[in-house]
Parts: sequence; structure tokens; C-alpha cells
Amino acid sequence: MQNAEGTPFDATVFGILLAAGIILLIDRRVRTYACIKANWLILTYFAYCLLSVLWSDFPDITFKRWIKAIGDLTMVLVLVTDKDPIAALERLFSRVGFVLMPTSILLIKYFNDLGRGYDPSGIPMNNGVTTNKNMLGVITFVIALGALWSFLSVLLGNQRRNRTRHLLARGILLAVSVTVLDMAQSATSVACFLLGAVLILATYLPSIRRRPGCLLYTSGKRRKKGYCYVRRHSAMVSFGESGKSITSVRSVRESRLCTLGRTLRRYTESRQHFSTAASL
Repeated sequence: MQNAEGTPFDATVFGILLAAGIILLIDRRVRTYACIKANWLILTYFAYCLLSVLWSDFPDITFKRWIKAIGDLTMVLVLVTDKDPIAALERLFSRVGFVLMPTSILLIKYFNDLGRGYDPSGIPMNNGVTTNKNMLGVITFVIALGALWSFLSVLLGNQRRNRTRHLLARGILLAVSVTVLDMAQSATSVACFLLGAVLILATYLPSIRRRPGCLLYTSGKRRKKGYCYVRRHSAMVSFGESGKSITSVRSVRESRLCTLGRTLRRYTESRQHFSTAASL
């Protein structure tokens, strides 16, 4: 249980970061209030989570985890209340990536006691800066997607000063992240990275830029039922080692596409609210 909840040192570092984040949000109180007001449902969810402590079998542990979740929310608000949230997100990916990715390679290759371990079945695994390969895969694929997005934004975007240097730095981070992702041997993380990379690359196509809805849309009367469809000319990809056809997993695919569609719409609405908050 101690390992699950962390050590006193971990709790101290987390408390310092949480306090620093709250102080910064208080200093940005105008933008913070506008962002929270535009996303009040998130506060409703966290209020319900706090209320659930009352009927939890382990109220002390539940409350500690709620505090940790508040820390996540605080860090997100620190990003979106920045004067330039997009630039802040780029800096986050770059700085975290340049610390964690090379360190993971260093630990895996030269410090096996720290960078490698064994799963419950006794099979060796590479965990890098984390405690297991799946967590390493999650962190790596998120940083890799951020590096890919940042690299493409510089490569295909408007001219900027030191463009070559920016491209080189982001390209190195992307290459190192892909290397760590391969070393983690986490199939789920690899699949998520490939899917995210395809979506990011698709958004740079001229036809998609003119009509973003052609990636995913809901159709006619079935919109109320939550069914989602892709256009007939979209690419079909088969997954799985058993060679199952895409038709056999159609219901799963449609469900995931529906979730992705709702997420994209919420993201677009949130970006509008963030822009309004930044203008304040």
C-alpha cells in the first residue's frame, strides 16, 4: 500500500508543486475564473468525487487520491491560463521530453537495476524512469505525439527565427521518443501513437483543413443513437494477430469513433473559451 500511495518524499514534492500551481493560478485569477466558468462540469465531477469519500471503504486513501487528482487539474489550468497556451504546451513537451527520454535510455542501457525489471510472469521488461513498461509506454507515446505535432507545426508553418534549430531540436526529440517507445515494447502505446500520428498528419491535408468534419461525422437520423460513420473512401486497416476482418470489430470501432468525435468537439469548444480567457 505504501508503494501505491508513494513515499513521504513523493508527497512532499507533490505538495510543493501543488502549492506553487495554486499560487500561480491565484495570480492569474481573471483567466482562471473564466476558464473554470466555461468548464463548470469538470468542477461538478470533482465535487462528486469528493462527496464519494463519505461512502468509501477507505476514506483516507480516497481523499489522498482526490488531492492528487486536484493536482492534475491544477497543472492543466496552469497551461491553459498562460498568455500563450499553445507555446506553453510546446515548452512542456520539449522540456519534459528532453529530460525523461534520454534518462530512460541511460537507465535501460547502463543501469539495469533502475531501468529494467520483471513483470509478474518473470519476463524481463524495460521500465526506464517509471516502474513498469506500460507506464513508460504511456509517457513516451504522449511525448512522441507532442514532438510530432511540434515538428510539423514548425516544418509546415510560417517562417520563424532560428527555424532550422527548432526543426533539429524537435526532430531529435521525436527520434529519441520513438526509440524509447520501441524499447518499452508496449503494444498498446505503439498502436495509440500510430493512430494519433495518422490523425495529426491528416489534419495537414488541404481537403481536411477546408472541411475538418470529413474525418468524422454523424449521419442523419442515427445521430441520436450515437452511431458514427466515416466516409466510404476512407482507408480500412485490419488489426490483430488472428487476422479478423474489420467488419467483425465494427461495433467497437464505431463506439471509439463516437467517443473521439465527442472529444474533438469538446476540444474545439474549449479552445474558443481559452482564447476568450487569454484575451482578458
